[in-house]
Amino acid sequence: MSIFLSRHIRDARRPTCLRPRSYLSHGPAAGEDGILVGVPIDRFDLAACFAPDPSGPSRRLLVKEPGLTMLHLTMAPGQAMPVHNRPGCNVAIQGLEGEATVWLDGEEHALRAQELVRFSGERMVSPRNTWGGPAAVLITLATLPGA
Repeated sequence: MSIFLSRHIRDARRPTCLRPRSYLSHGPAAGEDGILVGVPIDRFDLAACFAPDPSGPSRRLLVKEPGLTMLHLTMAPGQAMPVHNRPGCNVAIQGLEGEATVWLDGEEHALRAQELVRFSGERMVSPRNTWGGPAAVLITLATLPGA
């Protein structure tokens, strides 16, 4: 069974928003510029991930591979993630829906849809929803070389 077919079958058991929608049809190879070609293209329906839960923030793992983790986080009004850090990573948080607040080392930074903040994972962070409607963000963690 090809890696693409076996991966497709495995993905059929994932929630709808976490199932990639398409793949390339040929195997991986490095082009002249060193960029991989033929790697599967994973496409996620982030709108389907937007599911505010009154019991707490809703986290959905989208990508988990060496050096890269991507999470979709939905928060109902008043919800927040615990204060934490991610040593050895660079962090980017992109606003997708509504307005979130990124608490960073004691300072609050408003984050609206279509905005992005980037910072060192050494800093203490807590994504929060302090406005009146639901909010969603995309969190990307990139592991630093040697970490």
